Amino acid sequence: HHSSLTTHHSPLTTAMFLYYLPDRLTISLEELRAVGLGYAFDARGWTFGKAPKGPDGKEGMLVGYCGGNERLLAYKPDEQTWRGVPGTPAMVGMYTADPPSPKSLLRPSALPGRSLELGDGREWLVPVVRTWRGDEESAAWVLELPVAVEVDDAGNWNAAQVVAQYAQLYHRAQAYFRLRMDALTRAFQRAREEDVEDEDTVRESFVFADIYDVALDLLAANYRIGKAEVSLLRLFTSQLAVQMLDVAVDWPTLEAWLEKKTPSPSSPTSAGDEGLPQAIVPQSPS
Repeated sequence: HHSSLTTHHSPLTTAMFLYYLPDRLTISLEELRAVGLGYAFDARGWTFGKAPKGPDGKEGMLVGYCGGNERLLAYKPDEQTWRGVPGTPAMVGMYTADPPSPKSLLRPSALPGRSLELGDGREWLVPVVRTWRGDEESAAWVLELPVAVEVDDAGNWNAAQVVAQYAQLYHRAQAYFRLRMDALTRAFQRAREEDVEDEDTVRESFVFADIYDVALDLLAANYRIGKAEVSLLRLFTSQLAVQMLDVAVDWPTLEAWLEKKTPSPSSPTSAGDEGLPQAIVPQSPS
């Protein structure tokens, strides 16, 4: 419900991102998409106006969600912070003393997830790609992203695959999970081979080169936000990016379940039992 996305305790004051495009006299949604700003404009209610002098000293257009307060749509260098939007001719700015809030940037189509405090000290909703449901009897992954439903030649309905909009997010989260799971398996095997004491820690590292891109994918699924906006708000740290991806693949739930199910390295095990028992190594959801 769109109304629930606005703040109720006080009207929006200056908390908004402003976008500046040089050398333009008009702007449409199609043009915003064409220059690479489609991610920032997914709901009605945005407004635009002329900037006789923008952040680059030229004439251009300012665009943003003003919440009916048109006077906010102005270039005020003393009150605002600006930077370029990578890959576009645009610049993005905000009122320095009143940065946009998660609530003001939330998409109407936001995915369910878990709240995580990011670098600005505020709670952001990180979407969960899939959840791990495990008990004494059974264990399985449950896909939480929307799935495209199709019909086969016999007329049967099939939930075929993740909808195209979130397919890349799903595959990238899966790639991260596989690397993390492989590292855990290696650590477990080394602990067994070296007969490590229960209270000692065995560490295995892995490299996931796309970590910040995937963290942004997660946030951008739920918020009108891109690289420049994340940088302006100082949302990411290296630790927070890992936490975001862990939330997305439900790693904490799986890890807690594995700790309960996995015998300690020093406990007696049946012959031929190598590393993590196969039944416990989670498979991808079909």
